[in-house]
Parts: sequence; structure tokens; C-alpha cells
Amino acid sequence: MMAKKKLNVRSNGWACHSEGVLKASIAPPAVGLPPRIAFNNRHTAKISTGLEIEVPEGYRLCIGIIQSLAVKGMILANAPGGFTKGPVEAVLLNAGREIVEVADGDPIVNFWLEEIVPFTWDCTASKF
Repeated sequence: MMAKKKLNVRSNGWACHSEGVLKASIAPPAVGLPPRIAFNNRHTAKISTGLEIEVPEGYRLCIGIIQSLAVKGMILANAPGGFTKGPVEAVLLNAGREIVEVADGDPIVNFWLEEIVPFTWDCTASKF
């Protein structure tokens, strides 16, 4: 049986969805305005998930765009995002033709824990 690893997490209370999805944590731009971002074509923005982590040595937390945003043309510019310590943020880019809105609390990325496997790289010339 594999030993369990401890993942230290701090969140804003609702950042983490039970199915391995992180939600957007967007502050309102001004009093009375809704907390959301409208992505025009080629618009990029870094969005916080409200989650801060500290992953055990030898592992990283990875993120990938959720399917409902991907079908609208949204991509994760820092994909696959890999984090070991600190805030988990997604850099989203609208590669589609339509405006896509992301509001505070919307699911934006899936996440998973991945083991980092050490290796050496041999760059000697060889013929195939």
C-alpha cells in the first residue's frame, strides 16, 4: 500500500469543487459592478483560484482548462500549469471568435496531483 502524502492547502472557503475543479476568484472592479471578466478574441488574463498550496517534495499540482470553457475557444496559456507552493492562478486566453465571460465562482480549471520523476538528459550525438 502506498503511503499517503500531505497536501497543505489554504483557500478562500469555496475555491475547491468536490470533483477536482477550481473556481474563479475575481474581485469586483468597482462598487456595484459584478465580479467578472469578459474575454474578447485574443484577450488574456490571469485569474486567481483563491487556493494556496504547499505540495510535498517530489510532487506538483497541475491544472488544465475545463471542457465547458475549451469548447468556447478558451485555452490555458500556462498549460499544464504546475505548482508546488503558493497561489494557484490560471492564465486564460480566448482563442475563439465570440466574447466569453468568466464570473466569480465559475469553474475554470481541473486539477490533479502529479509525481515529479527525476531523470538525466544525455545530449550526445547519435544516429538512428
